[in-house]
Amino acid sequence: MAWWSQRLGAPRSVLAPMVDQSELAFRELCRRYGVELCYTPMVHAGIASGDPGYVRRMFPREDSGPVIAQLAANDPRKAVATARQIADLSRVDAYDLNLGCPQKIARKGHYGAFLLENDIDAACAVVASLAALGVVTCKVRLLGSLEASVRSYRKLVASGAAALCVHGRTRHQNKQLSGPADWEAIRAVRSEFPEVPFIANGGVSCLDDATNLRLTTAADAVMAAEALLDNPALFSSHQPTQRHLAREYLDLALACDARPGDAKGHLFKLLHGSLAEFTDVRTALALATSFRDFEALLDRLDRLDPDHRFDACHTPSGVRVPARSWYWRHRREGDSSLAPTMRDEEKREMLKI
Repeated sequence: MAWWSQRLGAPRSVLAPMVDQSELAFRELCRRYGVELCYTPMVHAGIASGDPGYVRRMFPREDSGPVIAQLAANDPRKAVATARQIADLSRVDAYDLNLGCPQKIARKGHYGAFLLENDIDAACAVVASLAALGVVTCKVRLLGSLEASVRSYRKLVASGAAALCVHGRTRHQNKQLSGPADWEAIRAVRSEFPEVPFIANGGVSCLDDATNLRLTTAADAVMAAEALLDNPALFSSHQPTQRHLAREYLDLALACDARPGDAKGHLFKLLHGSLAEFTDVRTALALATSFRDFEALLDRLDRLDPDHRFDACHTPSGVRVPARSWYWRHRREGDSSLAPTMRDEEKREMLKI
């Protein structure tokens, strides 16, 4: 585990890989608020092999902190070629093999959770090929049973995986069917792999959740995904306003040469509460094409709502007004994906809003 502490600094808080969303500017924003390790968006080795500019666009410059480049691959040669392209452009601390994506496109492309479930030997071959280049990790989902999960993960570790990140859901728990993450299953898996750095993923909506997940599972670190898109300061005890975070992000996006389209996606999430109230601003944001347009719309929200009444006000223990939060926008009574740390009376109060 020396590389985990010496190279990465033994991180406890991790930004998940998210396609088109965990890009450089957003990684840098999350680092300002307590994220200690970031994953890049998934780099598709099949696309990289046919488009030399694809990898270059994803790595405009080096990160300011520890970063793991995630790959989607089922062919060792393409995986190695893509990893070498990345290494030529930017310093990364490890390569991660995506064995957790449950989407239909992953089924079609034979990667993600489908590769883990249907062709563990191919997954192990990719891991071994990447391990010959440097440190390789695996982000996985749970399989149908603890025994099946541990058996497959053990093969990955034997092939060279130096760390595991376990998402506490199966590939069938996806989108509206996601349900709660199984923290007890993560804990059980962790107990089988005390020798490797271990990241627990799933069910984190606030700082208290992150703390509870780490303590429950004995993981070395905790990963958050969509909740960070809503609140990039999730891992911090200091909670700025959503508009403050949006302005910080725009400054970083400009510095990182981000595309306006990527920035717009983040603004819709960060400003969800305000845009739901001021629908004309929401329409204007949809039509906006430049960073100057984005700044003007933030100025407009400052004039319309100087007291931030329609912001999603985050705290370390959760959001004060969940209806104004992008992350909580689809939660309904009886939804089993409500945060594990919320008491029943808190859930009932939330659902009154």
